[in-house]
Amino acid sequence: MKKGGKYFMFAGFIVLLSCELVAQPISKRYIDSLLRIAAKPKRDSNSVSAYDQLHRYFFDRGLYDSTRKYTIQALQLAKMIGNEKNLARMHYRLGMTYTNLNNYDSANYYLNEALRSARTLGDTALEVNCYNAFAYVHNYQSDYSASIDYLLKAVQIIDLSRSTQLKNMLPQTYSSIAYNFLGEKQYAKAIDYGKKGLFIKG
Repeated sequence: MKKGGKYFMFAGFIVLLSCELVAQPISKRYIDSLLRIAAKPKRDSNSVSAYDQLHRYFFDRGLYDSTRKYTIQALQLAKMIGNEKNLARMHYRLGMTYTNLNNYDSANYYLNEALRSARTLGDTALEVNCYNAFAYVHNYQSDYSASIDYLLKAVQIIDLSRSTQLKNMLPQTYSSIAYNFLGEKQYAKAIDYGKKGLFIKG
């Protein structure tokens, strides 16, 4: 029985190792293909999108220095070709990256740039995302009151919107407000907003 158990564990290890070895060249090919698109001679919005995909790839893996590198390149390219919508998004992504790097001054700078652009472009989804991002920045610094203020601004926009995408953000926004009230030890309000979030989820 013990031999069988050891064999099973060893076989499982081999499977995991082989999966990892297969995943590595696939990841490298994926990254290389994006870099080729990003660096093509005639650079355009597709190049920005390639850098954005690189941002997502490294961000999802918690590799924020690489995330910052490619997001800055995307931002510079979006600015160069005059793509205001992508420029606003890259400001937002860079703000989130700096938040995860615990560089809150830079995070606030880029999020403010994104928010200003979102208002100019009338991009309410980005505006709500910016308020949520500001809430994270302040929550990470234990400034729960400021975090709640930003989340309530997000709620106001969501309430006035007919967008299903925005409406779907409401339960999580209420949950975030509840979490911040817990941080302030305002338990009654935390429970109230927690219930609001659960009620919407059904």
